[in-house]
Amino acid sequence: MTTVFTRALRAALVPLLAFAALMVGASAANAAACLSGTADGDYCYTDNGTNATIVDYTGTADAITIPGTLGGYPVASIGVHSFYSKGLTSVTLPDSVTSIGYRAFGSNNLATVNLDENLRSIGSAAFDTNSLTSVTIPASVTSVGAISFNNNGLASVKFEGNEPTMGASAPFGLVGAGNDPLVSYYARNTGFASPTWTVDSETYRSQALATVTYDANGHGTAPSSADVVVGASTSEPTAPSQPGYTFAGWFNAATGGSAFNFAAPITADTTVYAHWGVLASTGTNPLPGGLVALALLGIGVTLVARRRRS
Repeated sequence: MTTVFTRALRAALVPLLAFAALMVGASAANAAACLSGTADGDYCYTDNGTNATIVDYTGTADAITIPGTLGGYPVASIGVHSFYSKGLTSVTLPDSVTSIGYRAFGSNNLATVNLDENLRSIGSAAFDTNSLTSVTIPASVTSVGAISFNNNGLASVKFEGNEPTMGASAPFGLVGAGNDPLVSYYARNTGFASPTWTVDSETYRSQALATVTYDANGHGTAPSSADVVVGASTSEPTAPSQPGYTFAGWFNAATGGSAFNFAAPITADTTVYAHWGVLASTGTNPLPGGLVALALLGIGVTLVARRRRS
C-alpha cells in the first residue's frame, strides 16, 4: 500500500515540480535580460519610490501598448535608448508618461505612434529613423528635441497647442533630404507662422487651422466640428432633425442673426447655430390623454342622465 501511495504521490508531484522549475527559469531569464533595473514582464524599469522609468524592452512583439504601471509604480518616463532598434512597428503610450528620452524609439519601423495628452517633453532623436508619415503633437508638450523625428519621411505634422520649445536642429528632418512635412497648427495658438515656419535653419511648409463648431441649439444632434484651413471655406453639413420640429437652416447667431454663408472664407474659430421652426402638427388630438378621457367620461354621464329622464 505504501509503495502504491508513494508512486501516486510522485506522479502527482512531477508535473508540479516541472511547472515550478519552468516558472523559476523564466523569471531568472527575464531578470538576466535586464542589464539594469528590475524586470516586470517584457520591461525593465527603475523607480524613484514614486514613479517608474522604463530602461529596456526585452519582448519580441512588434506592436506594443506600454503598460501604465510597472512594479506598482506609474510609468512616467521612457528612458534613453530603452526601445532602440527593437523592430517595433506600432507603439501606444500610457497616459501616465510625461517624458520620452534620447533615442528612446530610434531605429525601429514605427508606422504609427499615439502620444497622450499628459506628455510634456520629447527628447532629441526620440523617434529618429522610423517609418512615420504623420504625427500629432499634443497640446501638453512643451519641448521637442533636435532631430526628434528625423529620417521618417513625414508628410504631415499637427500641433494641438502652442509652439513648444524646439530643438536647435531639424526636429522633423532636413527639408530636401526625404523630409518635407506640412505643419498644421491652430490659429488660436501662439508661436507659429504660415505659409512657412522656421526652426533654427530648417523652414517647413505650414498652414493655420480654424475650428468650425456646430450648435444644434437645443434640438437634434449637432454634426461633428470641422478643422478648416484659414482662408478656405467649409461645406454645409447634414441638417439635424427632431420629431415635431422643422429645421430652418444654419445661422451665425443662436437667435436672430443671418443665414451662415458656407461659401465665405473662414478666418477664425467659428460657431454655427441651427435654427428651428415652430412645433409641427402631428395630426393628433392636441388635448392630453387624461383630459380626453375626462371629456369622454363627462359625455357618457350626460347621455345616461338624459336617458333616465326620458
